[in-house]
Order: sequence, then structure tokens, then C-alpha cells
Amino acid sequence: MNVLEFKEASIKFGGLTAVAPLSFALPQGQLAAIIGPNGAGKTTVFNLITGVYAPTAGEIWFEGQPVATPHKCLRPHQLTRKGMARTFQNIRLFGDLTVEDNVRCAFAGHVGYGLTATLLRSNKQGQQEAWIREETSKLLKIFDLADLREGLARNLPYGDQRRLEIARALATRPKLLLLDEPTSGMNPVETNSVTETIRLVRDQFDLSLLLIEHHMSLVMGICERVIVLDGGVKIADDVPTSVQNNPHVIAAYLGEPDPEVDAAIEQATAVR
Repeated sequence: MNVLEFKEASIKFGGLTAVAPLSFALPQGQLAAIIGPNGAGKTTVFNLITGVYAPTAGEIWFEGQPVATPHKCLRPHQLTRKGMARTFQNIRLFGDLTVEDNVRCAFAGHVGYGLTATLLRSNKQGQQEAWIREETSKLLKIFDLADLREGLARNLPYGDQRRLEIARALATRPKLLLLDEPTSGMNPVETNSVTETIRLVRDQFDLSLLLIEHHMSLVMGICERVIVLDGGVKIADDVPTSVQNNPHVIAAYLGEPDPEVDAAIEQATAVR
């Protein structure tokens, strides 16, 4: 089954077409990347998937059900409950909370007790809190953060902050995890560490992964599929080796004229 489907989904801001009608399907369990030059529409696609924006036209489906239709979409918290999680290019941790509490708070959507049970300290509340502590410990151990659990998140090195952000996203129990430039601003050592983290997520968690990334060595090394955007238009969608040798992709990254792609972009983004 496809976990995610774009069905001719597009978005305009006034007279500007940010993403032209886009179609693709992400099968369950696949690790794919969206790449393209700056301004290609990559983050806008993520914002469409996660309910930040509603499409101007077309539809987006998640696990066989529509979650976005023209000018209407589920909100981010609703999509999280359905099984979608996201990280951002700029890390958004709760800096004044501990490492452990950053992960613990992400389990909130899975608790089955309310305020009364909390005040009365019912057995159900106690059991679920014990479960959250256990699951939090497992995630911290998997991501080599267990020894840092009592420290504040803002005091972590940058690479550890990124791993914590991914661990927190996984605590929501997603079926689809979206990573927006997970190695942004990192040195080569940190980039290698995050690459191994993504490998770990792929190997140990039953989910689909879609990432935006500028480090081509990461994309070509771990992704099964690469979707390339240019000017809001999809210009390639294939396995990494084919994309790497695609003349349209090469031209887009080198900034060289490409009459075929330029014509497609002009047609797709024309004001109607």
C-alpha cells in the first residue's frame, strides 16, 4: 500500500505557482528524497504534506484516505495523530527541558487517561506513565542519548540535538517520517553521524522516510528513490544512479539553460 500519494496537487500564492501539479506515490517502507536547487519548492511540498498549507488544486492522500483537497486540509496535530511526523531545517527542541522530557512529551498523544485520572493517580495513569518512561529510555538508548538524559536540550552539541529531534519525532509513533535537511549546518563528522542515524531509523523502525537534503553523498548513499524538483516542477523521479546521470538534473544544478525544462516550468507556472 502507498503511505502517501500526491494526485496533481499544486499550490499558488497569488499569481506565483510555488508547486506545479505534482503526482507521486510513496510506498510503505520506502526511503526517498526530494532534491533540487534553492527555490525549487521542496519545503513547500513538505508544508503541503504536513498541513501547513492546503493545496490550490489536486489532492494529497495518506494511507488510502484524502487528507488535503483544494483549499482544505487536516491540521498538523490531526496528521500527527494519524501517523505523520516531521523535523525542520532549523532544530525546534524545547531547549529548557531535559533530553528525557523532550522525548517524554511526544508520547502525550498516546496516553489514554485524562485530568481526573492524573489527579487521583489511578492505576491506569501509573501504568501508562511507567510505559512512557520505559519507551523513552529505549529511544534514548537507541540514539546514544541515555547518558545525557538529565541535561538540558539546548546544551547538547548540534549533532546530538538533531538526533534528539529525530528521537522525539519517533516517539509519536509515525508511519511516515519527514526529515527537512537533517544535516543542515553540520560539519562532515556530524553529517556522517546523522547519516548513520537515518540508516538506523530505516533498519529498526517500521515506517516510510521522505527527506529533503542537499548533501548528495547522503542522498545517493542511502535513498532508494530520488524525486527532483526545479521551479516547482518535477523533472526526475528515479533510482539514485539514474537521477545522478540525468541531463535535466545536471543542468538544473549547474544553472545551465535547459529549453525542455524551462518550457515545462513556464507552462506549469503560467498565470491562468
